[in-house]
Formats: sequence, structure tokens, C-alpha cells
Amino acid sequence: MVLFHVMALPATKHDLSPMMQRYLEYKERYPDAILFFQVGDFYELFFDDAVAVSKALNLTLTSRDKNAANPIPMCGVPVSVLDGYVDRLLPLGFSVAVVSQSGSGSGVDRALERFVTPGMRLFNSISSDVAESLIAAVGIDASGSMASIACTDPQTGIISVRDSLELGIIPRELANLMVREVVLPRAAFGDKVDRRTGWVRSIEGAVSKAAMRFRGEPAGPTELERGLGTDAAAELHAMSVSAKRAVRSLLSYLDEISLGNPVPVRELSLFRSAGSVIIDAATRRNLELVQNTKDGSAAGTLFGFLNETVTPGGARLLRNWILTPLIDVGQIRDRQAALKEVMPGARGVLKSLEGLSDLERLTARIQLSVGSPKDLGAVRDTLERLPQLRQILSEAGSKLLASCVSALTPPPGVCELLQRALVDSPPHVLHDGGVIREGYDVQLDEIRGIRATADAWREQFEAQERQGSGISSLKVKSNNVIGFFIEVPTSQGSKVPANYIRRQSTANAERFTTPELKKHEDAVITAVDRQIKREQELFVALRAEIAKSVEVLRHVARGIAVADTIAALAVVAEGNAWVEPEVTEDPVLEIERGRHPIVAALLEGAFIPNSVAFLGDGPTCFLVTGPNMGGKSTYLRQTALIALLAQIGSFVPAERAKVGIIDRVFARLGAADDLHEGESTFMVEMREAAHILSHATRRSLVLIDELGRGTATSDGLSLAQAILERLALEVKCRTLFATHYHELTGLAGSCKEIENLSVGSVEREDTVIFTHEIQAGPAPRSYGLEVAKLSGLPAEVIARAFEVLASLPGAGTKQTVIKKPVQQPDLFAPRPSPADAVALKLKERIESLNLEDLSAREALSLLYELKELGAAARVPAPVR
Repeated sequence: MVLFHVMALPATKHDLSPMMQRYLEYKERYPDAILFFQVGDFYELFFDDAVAVSKALNLTLTSRDKNAANPIPMCGVPVSVLDGYVDRLLPLGFSVAVVSQSGSGSGVDRALERFVTPGMRLFNSISSDVAESLIAAVGIDASGSMASIACTDPQTGIISVRDSLELGIIPRELANLMVREVVLPRAAFGDKVDRRTGWVRSIEGAVSKAAMRFRGEPAGPTELERGLGTDAAAELHAMSVSAKRAVRSLLSYLDEISLGNPVPVRELSLFRSAGSVIIDAATRRNLELVQNTKDGSAAGTLFGFLNETVTPGGARLLRNWILTPLIDVGQIRDRQAALKEVMPGARGVLKSLEGLSDLERLTARIQLSVGSPKDLGAVRDTLERLPQLRQILSEAGSKLLASCVSALTPPPGVCELLQRALVDSPPHVLHDGGVIREGYDVQLDEIRGIRATADAWREQFEAQERQGSGISSLKVKSNNVIGFFIEVPTSQGSKVPANYIRRQSTANAERFTTPELKKHEDAVITAVDRQIKREQELFVALRAEIAKSVEVLRHVARGIAVADTIAALAVVAEGNAWVEPEVTEDPVLEIERGRHPIVAALLEGAFIPNSVAFLGDGPTCFLVTGPNMGGKSTYLRQTALIALLAQIGSFVPAERAKVGIIDRVFARLGAADDLHEGESTFMVEMREAAHILSHATRRSLVLIDELGRGTATSDGLSLAQAILERLALEVKCRTLFATHYHELTGLAGSCKEIENLSVGSVEREDTVIFTHEIQAGPAPRSYGLEVAKLSGLPAEVIARAFEVLASLPGAGTKQTVIKKPVQQPDLFAPRPSPADAVALKLKERIESLNLEDLSAREALSLLYELKELGAAARVPAPVR
């Protein structure tokens, strides 16, 4: 879905109606947003916006001025359901500008009411996200080599800065953050920046084209920057040039989209990852932690499986815990203690939390002065239920639950104030009144009294006029077009008194007014306007008063979210018979009869559990071999998920588990390419491997599956061995390395850091049965042809494959570890010439040939290939 639209505008705007000219004025001011333009009871979209939204939301596309030479495309939605349609557009990458009307008849006017973007959803009334809505900005230093990222979820008011990063890793960092929008500079180190710029294309591959915004550098301090507190301003002053540019660009963009409602910045600080496990985007994707690889939803993910939460804040917190597991043993044990304590009554806790509103989001909307009457009503309803939740958790002894109970203390007087001020069911909007409870304000009650007596006055006036005129069918009515009127059937027209003033004729009746009725109408209309105005004044004052307590309300929201998350984890643990893991600082990872949490639940007891044992003083790398479909990938994934669950503070699917703290998890699983950047599966594979080797530490957990299969067997095998040796002998991190290169199994005999594991199988006659059990020792072979047979390949193809396999030269040569001391390069050693390199390639290519099976066409192709190899050297003739 494309965010930026090029509108098919008319040749001259003067040919359009004043309303359409007004529409185009707003569209020119906000060209990269979908513009909803209120016309009566509908919000209309025109031109390319109408076409794009009709396709995206399956709306009926019609046109304005159908008889014109070039009718204007148009579609629309009712005013009452706008928020739902906006919520559907935001995940598609659209930004939305809402222009609403006020007044009626010739006095109608329109103004921009709100601007909603994928990262700034607070201005939409009903949107509540499970994921954070992060907006980021990138700043680049003068040299063009270093960059910084500033990001925030406007809901929290906290800006985090990743400072002094190499420009080349910015795409990876943005992908890790999962930002909804990213603001990029229009110029950097003297050059213009646009979508064709190389590093911008890399970012586009990480965060999507629709998420990118290009903005110029702010000319001076923004409103938000001037409003920074002392601590935040001091932090900004101490940052690098690129960090300052990123922060100022972010603040400027927030100013732009907040439309005069500045986003409060509570905190500004440098990002520090020391408190949590680092999980990069590739690992997050490969392990399917919060999004599946099929459609990007939470179905089938760890988050989807664990998410028994019942509040939006609880779901957000659980997702955050999954993405940032702890590395502090004390904090992990605090969560475990809370989970264990709440487990017997976890379902009761969840029951008490059902239906609570998203207090964190509501608080942010109140602070932004966009909270609606319904928002304040939701805050009141949530605060009213806190005593019940406090009572359930009142006996809590664990540190974390005790802090929850403490947090569930509402701001003094806020709930009582909202109870006195608001009606039981406040409306979404303030425009029509009906918000403030009777008895709250004397002046408002007096105005309402005038309206309350209006109906009685009209009944009395109607009876009076019937009697005076002798027209028994006379009625006093009102509508939005002509106001109050006396209606007389046409057949009774001769009896109409002389003082009646004609207003309107219909098919069956005549409508009149009198000076007395007109005076009453003016009084009622004045009372209505006064009532709405007074309610608006009272509501704005009420919202401002509640805004004084936003920090306490945020604290309450955090308490609700923690209680919800802990209870949800307890329900999952109890329902699946999970156990409490032992968490330690030792470099171990012992799992007895572990299970993949999601697959095991799907198989309902048929799952084969497996164990793993990194004992600290034993092997650091297990080489896993075995057939496809045998369960190697599941074994790797379940090991990582169990370790992460332990560091989240959850119980785990195993009979026993001892988990030594892991600082980073790397999962290079499956095959993928990056066609956007023209990178093959093998190139992506090598990039991920390089990232692992550059960042893995002794405390890391590394999972590698089928490395090197994207190239020639000899190259892939060589690279796999070199990478395996580096991990086992130098990094010495806990590694599970699954492979079909059986030659690598010989490494275990010459290296104590490597040990073989394999997936069990049983051969019976001409079939093979996979037991899915992990056992010691290497697999005898890969059983690739047996798996192909199970897939349904024709029998003659399978038979031919067996013949070819039997004819291949001896395979299965065992590899040995090459241990070389690290040496400084000899600066005076002769360098190999290009001719030497070409000679080596020619030798390898010729040795790989099977001349007996070479056809004439293949021989001709080979000659061209060898010629190109020779030409590639470009060896200059020696100087004589």
C-alpha cells in the first residue's frame, strides 16, 4: 500500500465549487495524508484518495458531478463510524487528516480536527495497540559516516537515543526497533537525500516505503525542545551532533503532527541495552516471537501462545517482556516468585481485570488535551474497580505483586470528581452536550431548566391555539430547517387567524409562526447554545484537572499491566504443566525433556520431548545431524524459546531446566533472499553469519541451521567448518549447529568443544521411520532420498536418484579441526599474483569435470567459461 498519492487535480480550480476549493487547500497542505472531509453526516474523500481508500477498505467508489466532462472520484463513510475506518487504514501505512465542519446552512465552516499517523494514533478515538507505536528519526554527522536514532512511543513520552552508530547498521537497528514511522533528513553531508539514495534504499527494505518521511533540518528550537525539563535538556546538550539532529528532527515532526497539542516529553536518555537480552530482527523473525513468517500476525507465535491477558496494557507489557528478556537474576526471580504466588488464583485475577480500559492510552490522550467525554468516563469506570483488584492481591507477599498493590492506588479525589461530573454513559463527542451530570453546576442546571419547561410550554401553546382558532387538528412542531412552526391542514386554511405568519407550504399542510412562538424559539435555541457552551467549558476544565494526576494514573496503568501479565503467564504455566526453571549466572543450559511450547500444544501429547546439556565445563557446541523432517529445526527453536521463557521470568515446558544467563540470542534458521537489494539467499546467509561472529560473546546462545547450502558443496562445507571452528574455539558460546554436511561430524573427534548429536531414525525394509528423538553421536546419513520418497516423487525418479547416488565418488570424508595460532600478517611476504589465483580456479574447475558425461553443448559452454576465467585476471605483460 502506497502512502504518497499524486492527485489527479483539475486543470483550473476556479471551475470547482467553493467547498471543493476548500478541500484542495487542505490537500495541498497535507499531501501525504488521506483527507477525510466532512460534508453533512458523511466524511467524503475525493480524487486519488477516494480511489486508494475504496480499494483498501472495499468501499463503493462513486463520483461527484456525474454529468461533468471529468467527474471527480468520490467515496465516503458516515460521521459516526469514522474512527473504525481510520483504525483500518493506519496498519496499511496511511496517515489520515480529518477536516470537520461546524455551523449550519450558509454559516458552515471547516477546520482540521486531527492528524493521525501510524506512529501517532493517540488522536484517534478508539485505537488501542498491542504493539508499541514507535516513531524514529535519523540524524547524520557532517562526515556522513556516523548516525544516531531517536525514537519514542508518544503514548509514554519517553525518547530513547541510540548514539554514534555506523551509517551501514542503521537499517538493522530500525528493523530491530520495529518502528511505525521514520523521519529522514532531506540532505546529508552536503548531498540531497531521497528514495534513490543507497542507504535510504536499505532502510526502505527494513521498515517499508510507507513508513518513511523526509523532512528538512529544523531552523531553530521547536516548541517541544523549548519545553524540555532541566534533566532532558542537559542530556540533549551532552549528546553527539548526530544524536542532537535526530532528537530535534523527531521533536519537530511530533510538533508537526500534534496540531498545537504538544506531546509531553517526560524523559530523554541514551539507550542502554545492559538490562535485557539483545534479540535482533532476524532472530526475532526466525523464532517467531511476536509475528509469524506467514502473514505477520501473532497466530502461532510465542506471544500468541502466551497471551492470556485481558487488558490492552497487559498485552503490550507481555509483548515487551518477550522482546526484552531480563539478564538480571534477581529481577527474574522476582517475576518467578510473583508467578508462583498468583498461580492458584490467577484466573480470578484475570476475571477482575476483564473490561478495564487502556488507562495508559487514555492518560496520554488526556495529557494531550484530546481526551473525549467517553475517555474520561472510561478512566472513572477503571478507577472504580481498583478496590476489588487490590482486595484480591492484598495478601501478596512477593516483591513484584506487592508493588502492584501499591501502584493500584488512584489519585486522591479523581474518581469522586469524575463520578460527580460525568453522566453514566458519556458520548464520544462533546459537540451536542449531554456530558455533565445534573447537579454538578448550578448555572448549567438553570439553563437546562429552560429547556425542560419548553415541551410543557409548547403543549400549552398548542392547546391555546386550537381553542382560539377552532382548528382541532392544529399542531406545534419543529425541525432543523425552519425551526418551530404551527402546522394546519390545507383543508382548514380558511380558519387560520390573521396574526399567523406563513413559513412554508407542503402537499397537505401549511406552516406558520407567530411573534409569541418566535420568541419562544429564540429562547430555546439560546438555551441550547448556552448549554452546549457551558458543558464544553466545564468539560475542558474537568479534563485539565484530571491532567494534573497523569503521572499517578500512569503508575496505576503499570500496576494493572503487571498484574495482568503475571496472571496470564501463570494460567499458561498451570494449564500446560510447565516447571519453574533454575536461573543462574553460570554458563550452563540444561533442559531435561524440553518441549516446543506451541508445537507441543498443537500435538496434544504426541510431541517427543528432548534434552540438551551445556554443562559449562563440557562441549560448547553440539553438531546436530539427521534427516529432513526429523525435528532438528524444532529442537533448535525449542531450546531458544525455553531459555528466553526462563529469562522472561516464566515457567518453561520441560521436566527440569537450569538456565545460565544469556546476553544475546542469534538464530540463523531457514533460507531467505533479499530481492529488493539484489541479494541472494547465500549472501543473506553470509551476512547473518558475519553479524553473529561479530557480536556473539561467551554468554550468547547461537542457533545455526543448514549454513552454506546456498552455494557449491565444497564452498559451503568449507565455510560451515570455518564458522563452526570460530564459534567453538574462539567465541566459545553455547551453540547448536544443525547441518547435512556429515563430513563435519569428524570434528568432534579432534575437538573437545564439539560434540555430535543426531535425530533418531529406524530403517525397516525400504522405509525409514523418524523417531524425533535427539541422541548422542552422528547420524549415519541424511536420508534425503527417503524423505523425497515420502513427499510423493514418482518411483522412477527415486530409483534413478539411488543409481546416481551409488555412482558418485566417495563421500562422507571426515573433517578435522584446523587449529592455527593467530599471527600478525607478514608485511614483506610476496602477494599471490592474479595469474596464480586464476590458475588455482582453473585447476579446481578442471578437476571437478566428468568428461565422460560431457555433451557437445556442455563442452562448448565450458570453453567459454574457461576463456572468461583467463580474461578475468587481466595480467599485464611484464615490462622489459
